[in-house]
Amino acid sequence: MSRRARFTAAGRLTAWYALLFAFAASSMAIGSYVLVSRAFGDGPGRATDPFERLGASTPTPEQFRQVGEILGVDPLALVAEASNSARNEVLREFLVRSTVALAITIVVSSLGAWWLARRGLRPVRRLTSLAQGISASNLHDRIDLVGPDDEMKALADTFDGMLARLEQAFIAQRLFAATVSHELRTPLAVLRGEADLVAGRPDASERELRLAAAAQAGVERSNVLIASLLALSRAESGTAGRSPVDVADIVGVAVGDLAELADGAGVALELELEDATIVGDDVLIRALVDNLVRNAVTHNHRGGSVRVHVGAAKEAVVIRVENTGRMIAAAELEVLTRPFARGSADTAGVPGSGIGTAVVQAVTAAHGGTFTLASRPSGGLSATVELPIR
Repeated sequence: MSRRARFTAAGRLTAWYALLFAFAASSMAIGSYVLVSRAFGDGPGRATDPFERLGASTPTPEQFRQVGEILGVDPLALVAEASNSARNEVLREFLVRSTVALAITIVVSSLGAWWLARRGLRPVRRLTSLAQGISASNLHDRIDLVGPDDEMKALADTFDGMLARLEQAFIAQRLFAATVSHELRTPLAVLRGEADLVAGRPDASERELRLAAAAQAGVERSNVLIASLLALSRAESGTAGRSPVDVADIVGVAVGDLAELADGAGVALELELEDATIVGDDVLIRALVDNLVRNAVTHNHRGGSVRVHVGAAKEAVVIRVENTGRMIAAAELEVLTRPFARGSADTAGVPGSGIGTAVVQAVTAAHGGTFTLASRPSGGLSATVELPIR
C-alpha cells in the first residue's frame, strides 16, 4: 500500500467516525433546543397568557385589570411582552451556546476520529513499512502483531508465514551454491594439475599443448566463477564481517594481481590511491574490487586503459573504475547488474562469468553502500561504489 493509499484509508475512516460523532452531537443539540422551547410555552395562546403558569396565590387577571384602569395601562399586555422577551432571550442564548458546543464537539470528534483511524491502521502501516524494506538480507524480520484474533492479525500472520517460507528458500539456495562451489574446487584443482603437467612436458605435441592451454583457461575461468559465487552467497547471507579495512591497500593488491591479465589483453592500468578505511569485510571488499577491475580489463580493447581511483568523500569511501571500450547503450546498463548477464552479442566471445556486477552489487548492499554504472561519452563504463565509513 502506498503512502497516498494509506492516508486515503485513514481519511475514509476519519470521515465516518467524524460524521457519526457529529450526527450524535447534532441530534442532542436539536433535541435539547426543542425541549427547552416547549418548556417555555412555544405555542399559540400560551406565551401571551403568563397567568396559566402562576400559582394560586398569584393575583387574578381581573385584579390586574382593575389595577390597570387605575394606572391607565394594560398590565396584561406588559406581562405578556415581558414574558415573550424573556423567552426569546433565553432561547437565543441557548441557541448560541448550543452552536458553540456543537462546533467544539465536531472539532474534538474529528481529532478523536483521526486518532482512532490512525490507531486502527497501525498494523497496516507496519505491514507496509516492512514489505517495502524487505530484501534478501533481512528476510528474518517479522511483524509479530499482538492483539485480538481478527482479520488484521490474520493478515499479519499470513505475511509472516510467507516471509518464513521465502527465508527458507533463500537459505537453501545459498547453501546449495556454497556447497557446489566448495565441491568443485577439488576436481578443478586436479584438472589444473594435469594440464600443467602436460604443458610442462618437453616432448608434448602441439595438439597436447593446445589442449592443456584450453584446460588451464577453462579452469581459471571456473575458479573465478566459483570465487564469485562464494562471495555472492556470503554477501547475501548477512554474515559480512565488521572490522577495520584498508580499502586503498586492498585495491592496490588486487590491481597488482590483475596486472598480468591486463598486460596480456594490451590494457594499461592507472591507479590513484588515497587513504581510505572503512568498517567492513575485507574478503568481500577484495571480491568487489577484483570483479570491478577484471570486468574493466576483459570488456576493453587492445590499447585501451583502466583507471582505478580510491578516495574519501564526506562519510564514505569512493571506489571508481573507468575503462575504455565500446559505446554502452543506456538500456543495457540495467541488464549488466543481473546475475549471468553478458550484455549484447558483441561480448559473446569475451571471457567472464557474467556474475561480476551482481557480486559488486551484493557486496555493496551488504555494506550499506551504493553502486552506480554510467556510460562514458567516449566509450566504456564508469563504475562507482560508495561505501560508508562505518
